[in-house]
Order: sequence, then C-alpha cells, then structure tokens
Amino acid sequence: MLKTLEKYPVISICILVAFMLLPNLEAIPVSIMEARNFITAREMHVDNNWLLTTMNGIARYQKPPLPTWLAAISSFIFGIKSVFGLRLPAVIMVMLIGTFVYKLSHTLLKNNQHSFINALITISSFYIIGIIIEAPWDIFAHGFMLVAIFHLLQLFNKKTNYWKHTIISGIFIGLSFMCKGPVSMYALLLPFLIAYGFTFKYTHFKAKAFSYVSIIILTAIIGLGGLSM
Repeated sequence: MLKTLEKYPVISICILVAFMLLPNLEAIPVSIMEARNFITAREMHVDNNWLLTTMNGIARYQKPPLPTWLAAISSFIFGIKSVFGLRLPAVIMVMLIGTFVYKLSHTLLKNNQHSFINALITISSFYIIGIIIEAPWDIFAHGFMLVAIFHLLQLFNKKTNYWKHTIISGIFIGLSFMCKGPVSMYALLLPFLIAYGFTFKYTHFKAKAFSYVSIIILTAIIGLGGLSM
C-alpha cells in the first residue's frame, strides 16, 4: 500500500488530506478568528468591499487581505453561508504544504519513502490542522512560503536556468506577506536561510546577486503593493 502511495506522492498527499479533512469540515464550530475572516469575506460580497475591507461595517485593515479574498472567491461557488466553502481554501493550502514538504525533502534527501513520510507527518500534525481553525491567516502564509523556499533551494543549487525559480520565489514570498505580513519570514524563511548557509554554504553568490535583488523587488511589489490597495 505504501509503495503505491509513494509511486504517486503528490496525488496521494492530496487524496489523504481530502479524506482526513473534507468529510467533517463543517462539524467543528466556527472559532472567533475564523468568524472575523468569514464576516469580512461575506461583506466583500454584500457590500462590495473588496479592497477597503470591513467587519460588521467597520473598516478592518489589521490583517492582510489575501486569505479573505480566497475565502470570498470560494464562497462564490458554495454560498456565503457555507462553512465548508469558506474553509475549503485552507484545506487546499494543507495539500499545498504537504506537496512542497515532499518536494523539499526529496530535493535534499533523494529518498522517496523518507520524503513521503515527512509529508505525512506534516499534514497530520496538530499544528497544521489547528491553524486551519484557530489562525486562518497562518496556514496561507506558511503554505505560500513553503513554495518560495522550495524554489529558493533550486535557485541556490543550480548554476544555470534558475530565473524561473527566482521569479516564483519572489512572487510567493510576496503572497505570503499578503497573508500575514512578515510572520512566515521569521517562522520559515529566516531559519531556512540560516540552516542552508551553515549546512551547504552559499556558492556563486555574486553570479546570482541580481536574482536575489529581483526576489526582494518582486516581494516588495506584490507584498507591499497588495497591502496598500
């Protein structure tokens, strides 16, 4: 069974997350943190407050808007009263996290089984499941940041053809910033950069200096530009 799952790791991870979270997605009562996100998403529909977000009619700019936009877009399909629809984007982010934990592990370990087990541990951890409900912004910030970290690793390792990874890294760090500001930068990105530097060292730094500057510029344009809208 495990061998079959390992043969199609990304599909297997997504199916396992779906079986684990989707059947009872509406069963848990809406938490206070979720309610704030869902009310703002509802008012995007009702009052058309997509850029200048509100909660109970009062301006609310304390949180970046991207997770609320995703919840609002999902509710177009399932309805603004559907807890399933409002929570679905967070479940998709768990699938994304599991997928890129696998990819990141496989790049470092070159071992399908070990990488798949790492992904299973991640998607079944209490923290990952808990922040879907208790901190709906965090799951998005960390999911986008994991995508960025995977492509940063490709950028660091490659000597040629690394501009695709440069662009994707900059975009997804910016998207992470649009979910919860710099939280994931401190929680995931900074530890990764420190660990990579100690373990592998940064080689060809000067040759890739323009790529690093480009990532910073892309992050600023997407992250800060999105927050200023």
